[in-house]
Amino acid sequence: MAERIKIITKRVGNAYILKEYYNKIGIVRLIDELVPVHELRKRLTHGEAVVAIISQILNGSHVISSVEKWAQKEPVLKYVFPHLRAKEYNDDRLLETLDALYKANLHDLRIAVTRAVIENFSIEVKEVHTDTTAYSLYGDYKDTPEEELKIVRGHPKNYRRDLKQVVESISVNQESIPLFNQAHDGKNRQ
Repeated sequence: MAERIKIITKRVGNAYILKEYYNKIGIVRLIDELVPVHELRKRLTHGEAVVAIISQILNGSHVISSVEKWAQKEPVLKYVFPHLRAKEYNDDRLLETLDALYKANLHDLRIAVTRAVIENFSIEVKEVHTDTTAYSLYGDYKDTPEEELKIVRGHPKNYRRDLKQVVESISVNQESIPLFNQAHDGKNRQ
């Protein structure tokens, strides 16, 4: 008599691919080393919160307040972090992570993630090309604290000196693979 095989089918979307990439980069570990969680926080580290946000963005939503609902409905985070429940991804906790990232040294974090991607995916970097672009902004922007990005009038390429701006630089390798980007004050010359 032939043995019956039970087949179970589950929809997982891009969960397997994302989990593999996250693990290969080591993004949770990198973030958790550079942005440690308060010792009273037992669940959902900053690294896990960032991965949850990235996963939702890669699956078509940019609304941070809906990550918890998305995690209940979609199987991606259930596979990536089986030890976490959907209610762990509440918007208060995710916003706490964004605040912690802002207060941490983001430059070091970006460098660590970039280095991990380059090393773990064997991306060759023989040359680095950097370009800048200015984003003109409309509206009233009050003075900001000294350590924050300054939205001010600068030297735009489009000669719209009446508008305030911020400047972004991006560096790519010889194959145009993005390596690093950074926002600069609006007065920064491009």
